[in-house]
This record gives sequence, C-alpha cells and structure tokens, in this order.
Amino acid sequence: MSAAQLLELAQAEGIQLVLEDGRLTWEADHEPPGELLQEIRTHRLEIIKALHEASDSPPQAMEWLEKLAGLLGCSPDYLLVHGFVDRHDLAEQCHIHPRFAARLIRTHPDWRPPH
Repeated sequence: MSAAQLLELAQAEGIQLVLEDGRLTWEADHEPPGELLQEIRTHRLEIIKALHEASDSPPQAMEWLEKLAGLLGCSPDYLLVHGFVDRHDLAEQCHIHPRFAARLIRTHPDWRPPH
C-alpha cells in the first residue's frame, strides 16, 4: 500500500496522520484498527516524507494547495503524494488562480479523484 493510499484510508477512518517534531503520530477520537496501524508502521518513512514535503511550503502556497484540492474534490496530501503537485509547483504556481492548475490536473492521464 502506498503512502497516498494510507493517508486516504486513515482520513476515511477519521484519523489524522501528523508530524510532531519530525515523528509520525496520529490524532483521532478512537483507537485506529490494528491492521491500519500495522500498515502505517510498515510505510512510516514514506508517510513521513510525504507529510514533510507538504509542510515545507510557505503559508501562501499551502492556502493555494487547499483551494486546489477543494476544486478537485480531494485532500492536499492526495495531490502531493500522487505527484500531481510538488514543492516546486507550490512555489511557482501559488500566484495564479488554482482553477487553472485544476484544469491541467484533470487532463492528466493518471488523474483519478479519490472515492
């Protein structure tokens, strides 16, 4: 299972995966399923990398990414982990309206909005 799939699965279960001082942890109002916790442990480094790349961006870029994700019906993590947006895109594109990037992403042959 990929980091993107795990982030989506965790979100669907009501679990937020976050970095605290560089360590991967989770926040939820209930105990996550054991299978999910095991998958998170197995892919911990991939998840940390994906979350770290997302957190390295300036606030304006993160606001742009949130708007873009909203237009596409997905999470910012989904866009980052699946490679539809990278940190260079965040730096270069955050000054244009996200609808232009959304149009471009929708034409990508690998684009599949999450379920």
